[in-house]
Amino acid sequence: MKEPKIIAAQLISNREVYQMFNTVKKKVKKNPVFIMDKGKMDIVIISYADLVLVLNGELDKFELV
Repeated sequence: MKEPKIIAAQLISNREVYQMFNTVKKKVKKNPVFIMDKGKMDIVIISYADLVLVLNGELDKFELV
């Protein structure tokens, strides 16, 4: 069975992921978090409460430009 080639820069410990995720969770409770990849918008993380607002068309909380 072939395995993917992994370089050192791709490795991150469980602890580091956990610490970063807690920081992201705290930020998401206040505002959506936008993740960029190669200078382009890639992913948006929002809280469940904000998801419910979006699904119900209640976009007043979000500033649209």
